[in-house]
Amino acid sequence: AIALAPVALWALPEGAARGGGHAGGGDALLASAGRWLADEWGRGAAGGEAQAAAGVLLLAVAGWLALRFASWAFGAGRERDAGPLAFGGFAFATLALYVAAASIDFAASFQRYLLPALLPLLLTAALALDRLLASALRRGLPWARAAAVALLLWLSWIPPWHASALREANGEGHGWANARWSGSEVLAHLRDQPCGCLTVTSSPTAYYLHGGPGEYRGLPGGLAAMRETIARAPPDTRVAWHYGGLFGAEYGPDELRAIPELAVVADLEDGIVFRVRRAARAP
Repeated sequence: AIALAPVALWALPEGAARGGGHAGGGDALLASAGRWLADEWGRGAAGGEAQAAAGVLLLAVAGWLALRFASWAFGAGRERDAGPLAFGGFAFATLALYVAAASIDFAASFQRYLLPALLPLLLTAALALDRLLASALRRGLPWARAAAVALLLWLSWIPPWHASALREANGEGHGWANARWSGSEVLAHLRDQPCGCLTVTSSPTAYYLHGGPGEYRGLPGGLAAMRETIARAPPDTRVAWHYGGLFGAEYGPDELRAIPELAVVADLEDGIVFRVRRAARAP
């Protein structure tokens, strides 16, 4: 609370001032939670609905666990155990604050923001399942052994699933070392034809990491700011747009093509390279 209070005082008014233009709906929040449970469910045509359903299931289980912890901790005649409540309380508070933040900004599309809750939530679930199964086995309930076997099978499936996800992230996912960037025709064009000019790119991190020459800067996400950047750019400035775009950008390649000061130099498989024919006005 002490560390984040100053950040919250700055971030909450900033998010409210933007009018919540990028706020995520409930389906996006549920889909982000559902990717924890089974990301593979989101590969088909009905991927969003499947991930939302997985999110509903995950949240239902989390709510049930919360009720069980409250019963264990504060039930009559039971020994109180602060451990599960500490882990579970942190996890549920983190998830609640994430939902609150996503309601005024674009965080719903970033399931990585949920990661701080993951480890305590796993510990909470492990403690809860351990107690539930131990109690059920002692009482000889018929579903207890089946539930234990199902959990073991699920746990045995997780390592190859994670290995597959890592291969995908390093190969065709979002990492800067993957094939999308190492084999980028746009980046190859910019490297093979160096100039003493400025390069303005929608992917400045990729440009830097993959040996882009000379001075560079990133394209802004706002349409008005992008037009201002082009208008103030020196003649012969290169503008590189990668398909897949700039996250949250208010424009795309069509808007760039429509700017009179921009001439297409190379129309490539993964993007377009433009050249500024002249500066619209002096800086």
